[in-house]
Amino acid sequence: MPLLQLIACGVLSVYDDNKIAIGFNEFKLVIDVNCDSEYVELRDGETENSPLLGRYCESAPMLIIGSKNKMWMRYHSDGRGREEGREEGKKGFEATWTTMAQAMKPMKPDGGDVDDVKIVEPLPHPPKKCGEALGIENGEIKDGQLTASSVWMGVSTFGPQQARLNNQKWPQGWSADLTDKHPWLKVSFQSDYVITGIATQGYGNLVFSEWVESYSLVWLDTKAGEVHYHEDGKVKVLDGNSDHATVVRHVLKEPFITKQVTVRPKKWKGSVGLRMELYGCKLDDCKEPLGLENRNIKDQQLIASSAWSDDQENSVPTEEGLIWIAGLRVGQPV
Repeated sequence: MPLLQLIACGVLSVYDDNKIAIGFNEFKLVIDVNCDSEYVELRDGETENSPLLGRYCESAPMLIIGSKNKMWMRYHSDGRGREEGREEGKKGFEATWTTMAQAMKPMKPDGGDVDDVKIVEPLPHPPKKCGEALGIENGEIKDGQLTASSVWMGVSTFGPQQARLNNQKWPQGWSADLTDKHPWLKVSFQSDYVITGIATQGYGNLVFSEWVESYSLVWLDTKAGEVHYHEDGKVKVLDGNSDHATVVRHVLKEPFITKQVTVRPKKWKGSVGLRMELYGCKLDDCKEPLGLENRNIKDQQLIASSAWSDDQENSVPTEEGLIWIAGLRVGQPV
């Protein structure tokens, strides 16, 4: 029996002058390192020729932010992937998108069943102010929340508790052991945080030339486990430092939600020496009213399946808020 290919494409959009953000609540596609048999593709714009944001098959970030108010999405399965996936309990993906108003052009499959594609209510989207220092430098993140792969000569004094941005007290930074070929430093939070940026410095003692020249980030997803930070569909290697004192900051193009972030140095000068800070906000603090009550969402942004007597003028604003009355001839509102 021939396998049925499934391709579903659509444009996600939000209100003008806003940037669209999309997240994946669940992502259970067939594991395929080449992303050939089954994948989700996102592009930064409204056409299939817009700049590629990423092609995801094994895992996907919880939050991806575009530079415009529209994002083009394609779900592809060659049939083989879906058959294998159903045997392994892989059921597709669940996606959300948000800012002010949501709208989506209908998905147009070339064949097959689109039950695998499920769009649900939007995730909390971090506000623009979600870029505060999370507490490594000022000590709000305690020593016990910082762990590392090793310390210099096994001496705990040089441990990850010293890896605080602008730390000027000896020892001025975390130092990994010279024999550690795969060093890492991990920051653990007590609740979910939106991570939007990072800053690094080298080891602060002028006598030693020790700093991290490049590194990657790994974050913990509650369902997928450890996930490498991606940009444009590829594992992102971030530029580090070129001296012991200069602070190098990065704003993450694709913020993520997690309780744990690991910095993995890729290249370093001398030995691994690191001071750092993470930026973002607590997830619970990111939930802000979007504008129905205070009328930041305008009347023309609100549409419904029907109104009383099919007259939308009867969906009227009052001093207490907006009252929508469904038309009786249509039946129950969906």
